[in-house]
Amino acid sequence: MIFPEPPTNIRELTRVSNFHALPTGLMRPYLGPQYDHDKIWGLQEEPDDENYDYYGLVRAFDVLPLLGTSFKISQDSQLSSGLLELLKIKLPGIGWQNIEVSPYPLRKYFIIDTSFPAPIDETTKTPMAISIFGNVVSLEADSTLYEYKYWNAFKTGNSYNAFELQSALGENKNGWPNWLEKELIAIMEIKISEAVYANKLHVLEKCYI
Repeated sequence: MIFPEPPTNIRELTRVSNFHALPTGLMRPYLGPQYDHDKIWGLQEEPDDENYDYYGLVRAFDVLPLLGTSFKISQDSQLSSGLLELLKIKLPGIGWQNIEVSPYPLRKYFIIDTSFPAPIDETTKTPMAISIFGNVVSLEADSTLYEYKYWNAFKTGNSYNAFELQSALGENKNGWPNWLEKELIAIMEIKISEAVYANKLHVLEKCYI
């Protein structure tokens, strides 16, 4: 099923008369209470005071079945398919199709940070999205491989060693670091810590790559 995409720009949101009413539709069984303004504001990694009032237009709700759940992949090209399978299991009856999860936050920080369209809120008739944030909680690979060495440096807080490992991969002919294009091949378990259903795409607004 293809869902309409909500705005990415906070200033494109408009207030609806039934703002505090519970959502209805396919997502209703999976949602927690509505976020208040301050909680939504707290989702922003780099809050912009000029946009404070606009965040009062965001309707946001935890997606309860996803919180604290995890999935495993054996290489980062499986991120999208792995998360899609989790959605089908935890949020059944919706008809999820393809979603895209960028591998770059995983390659740099061992996290996933993604957002994708979800079923509309039938109460307000507005497009909605699910924003997800999670991190790798375990990684299995041969100890001689880059993946294992980088994971070990990262989880122990050895930023200098991690930087050295990335630098050793060099750059491509365009001057881009090769680690950006190096697929991580390892058994990784990814745990979801935040999953938010909202009328804004990328409502978590994390700041990484």
